Amino acid sequence: METPETKTAEDAKASIKTYLPALIFYPVTIVFCELMLKFTDNYNSPWNVSILTTVLFSISAGLLFCLIFTLIRPVILSRILSGITIALLWILFCVEYDCNQFYKMYYGITYAAGMTGQVMGDFSSVVWSVALKYIFQEAIFLIPLIVFIAFSNRILPKKKYPVKILPIILVPMLILQIGASLIARFGEFGNVYTYDFAVCNSVPRIGLLNSFRLEIAYIITGTPEAPIEEDDFVVWTPENNGGGTAADPGAAQSDANNEDSNSSSATNDANENGYGNNGSSALNTDINDSNENNASDSLKPGSEGSKTDSEENKKEQENPKEYAYNACVDFASLIENESNDRIKKMHEYFGSLEPSKQNEYTGIFEGKNLIFMSAEAFSPYAVD
Repeated sequence: METPETKTAEDAKASIKTYLPALIFYPVTIVFCELMLKFTDNYNSPWNVSILTTVLFSISAGLLFCLIFTLIRPVILSRILSGITIALLWILFCVEYDCNQFYKMYYGITYAAGMTGQVMGDFSSVVWSVALKYIFQEAIFLIPLIVFIAFSNRILPKKKYPVKILPIILVPMLILQIGASLIARFGEFGNVYTYDFAVCNSVPRIGLLNSFRLEIAYIITGTPEAPIEEDDFVVWTPENNGGGTAADPGAAQSDANNEDSNSSSATNDANENGYGNNGSSALNTDINDSNENNASDSLKPGSEGSKTDSEENKKEQENPKEYAYNACVDFASLIENESNDRIKKMHEYFGSLEPSKQNEYTGIFEGKNLIFMSAEAFSPYAVD
């Protein structure tokens, strides 16, 4: 004889079985679109841990869609909203696929939203030509929408929603989301998931929808800050020549002095032993072959000004002109007065770099006009 408890359990199992198509359809739809985008990407390899994180995030997102659309009543409204959502997902994945194939990168929500008007106006011909070029791949992305339209009455049936189905959706969804987040945050691409986040880099590693989720989250909360490296930097000065370290700030300067000393010895030896056929002044060393040839030509018998040229060459070798460094920023003062640890570390790093030296061309265009060309580009990495 059937008891009330037995009847209730059987009804629950039947209800769960009724909603099983939705439990399968939505996760499979997201996984299909994400993997389709990943395996048709010609510029990023899919064969790494990114497959695991992408699949886990996709199943979690699919379960979330399943939870939302199975809860909405009446069912006809749920079917309409679900169809619109799947159609929008199709457009989203097609647009990102076309952008990656044509422009070799993915675009975030904020950048795409800001460029929509200009794209549809100034670049509309390019948009349609790209869409037609990849129409076959776009048709493949359309498969989930076709399946939903054909079987929407089975995916979202007109049945009483069983409350007991909630844990079946919520528990796996939370476990998958937390597990995928831990893998992404502490795994190989942890920097891309956190402080180095950019949609163009995160999509091949954690998926498109999850990248958009992170983009929105970081707009609200701010992107996490990168860890500060505990490196010791010594501010460059002409005295230490920028080559020292915290332990031995003068080491590089000593090496430079030794090199200069060796160079001077080699020059003296060449001047003592290397005379020309004419008995004229000593040849220049092989430091600069072009100067050597020019000096030899000017010292040939009968050449005018040979004595003057020889004296000038000697003078330049004995007393070379000293040029100043392009050091116009007082990093020591910036470091002393900076309270932000991250900016202070940047001052320490840039202050430890040896600046370039001025030369005979320094200031040659002073007072002249500078023409700067700005080129329009879809990519945020170029001047826009």
